[in-house]
Order: sequence, then C-alpha cells, then structure tokens
Amino acid sequence: MEQLYADYCLNFDSSMHTLNMMQQECAEFCARLVVLQNDLRHPLSVDTYLLKPVQRIMRYQLMLQECLKQCKNVLAQLTSPEFVDSPDGCDPISKFGGLSELRQSEVTLSHALTRMIRIAEYINKRKADCDLISHLGTLHLNMDDLGDLLLKGYFRVLGKKAQRFILLFHGAVVVCKLVVPNVPANELCVHSLVTVSGANEVKNESRNSLEVHEVIRCDELMLIECIPKDPLAFHILPFGNPKSQHTLQAPSAEIKRVWCREMKRLILEHYNAAIPDKVKAIVLNMSEAGAMKTGFVPSIGISDRIPVKPACSY
Repeated sequence: MEQLYADYCLNFDSSMHTLNMMQQECAEFCARLVVLQNDLRHPLSVDTYLLKPVQRIMRYQLMLQECLKQCKNVLAQLTSPEFVDSPDGCDPISKFGGLSELRQSEVTLSHALTRMIRIAEYINKRKADCDLISHLGTLHLNMDDLGDLLLKGYFRVLGKKAQRFILLFHGAVVVCKLVVPNVPANELCVHSLVTVSGANEVKNESRNSLEVHEVIRCDELMLIECIPKDPLAFHILPFGNPKSQHTLQAPSAEIKRVWCREMKRLILEHYNAAIPDKVKAIVLNMSEAGAMKTGFVPSIGISDRIPVKPACSY
C-alpha cells in the first residue's frame, strides 16, 4: 500500500505533464476523452480525477483522527458512572447493544490511522530521497551508476566539528559535509552545492547544503568494523588509497550494525568472484565480538577461508 501511494504521488507531476501535452498535441485524444466523460456521465475532468488521490492522502488522516476521537468520546460517555447509574436503571449494554461493536470500531479506526500515518511518512521519505538525488545529479554525479539509495544518515567524524552526511547507494558510498550557506533562505545556493530542504536531522536550519567530499565505489570499498576503545566507530576507505580513510562514529550501536551489515553485503555482492552463500551469511552475521574471537580481521581480509583480494576484505 505504501509503495502504491508513494509511486502515484511522486509520479503525479509527470502524469499531469503527459496528459497536458497529449491534450494540446492530439485532437483525437481530446475528443475521445470528451466522449468517455459524457458516456460515463462524469462531472469532472480527467485531470481533476487524477488530482483527487493526492489531495486526499492527508485528508484521510484528518478524517480518521476525528472519527477515532468521536468514537472514544462516545465510549467514555457510555461507560461513565453517571451513565451506568442513570435513573432508568438500564446499563449501557442493554441501551446500546452495539457497545462491543463500538469498541471494535475503535480498534479498527486506530489501526487505520496508524496505517495512513505510516503511508504519509513513507511518501515524505520517498519525496525527500527523490529531491536529494535530483540535487546530487546537478553536481554531475552519474546517478544511474550509483543505483538505488539504500541508507542515509549523519555521522560524527573524529577530530572534526562538523558531522558528515553519508549516503549509501547500491553502487557507491557518497561522503558529504553539511554546510550552512551565508545567503538568505529565499535565495538559491550556488550550483556547486546540494540543497537539502526540510531535513529532519538538521536542527534550527530551514535550508542547508551538502558538499560532496568523496565517492567510494562499492567494488573498491573497504570496511574496518572494529575500532579499539570506540564501539560506535568504523572506518571506510577505497582500496588502493588508504590515505582517504574516513572514521565515522554512529549515533548508536544499532545504526552502526545496520550500516556495517549493508556495506558488507554490497562489498560481497560487487566482488568479481563467486563467494559461497554460506560464507556470505557468516560474514554478514559476524559481529565485532565474533570477528575478534574467531580471528577475523575486517581490515586485512577474510583470512585464508576465502580466496579474495584485500579489496573485498572490509
């Protein structure tokens, strides 16, 4: 459901552009639309019908909130002591045989509201990702080579005041630096920067920018997962250029686990030789403690158990 709504909303502008172009350039198409509209007795035009689902995404949430509020109010009144001890001596169940149905309706409305909130959040996330990818494309990055955006987030860098904004694509890791532009919010940033509007991770700034520092392709990526005395930190660097190492500190152990697991998966996936699935599973599920106990050193290879070059050794 989330995917369906997100695809529809994100493709709406493109759909309207195509519809307007067809209406302007193809008289036969316009005539056919008029015939269909008359035959079906639809009072609204096609573009209006296309707009309805987009408009109603947030209205559904507001409607469900109001319905749930009223449902709870009625239940509170029916089960209140004043109502139960009313002069006629009747309990709420005898007065309202549908009390159990009303409670079930409350549960159903609550689930529906949660689902619609989740859909709205997913649409906002997809929209933000699309905007970010579009801006990255203005920096002459080949977004087709990068592939799908899998993860994004802010990490602290040891010895640096500013955080790094890291984007993990299917084909590469993009390391960026957060920059607050010295221009009014209503002015455009210079085209060498990537504008990020409304990023929840950036506090007290309505408009910020990103400078791309480095792009590390996954087939050249090395990951050092175990950092002494810093359980939240890990290194990433391109094979063949150890001076370009980035030491990132995750906000939590769970975030580090998710990122390291995904990067290990991509490194294995981009390796140019076959690796047994059983070995892949062992590597992906190997924690820092497990790696240290078994003698697995992420920075120098998968030992002699896998015949791989150091570039695939995390």
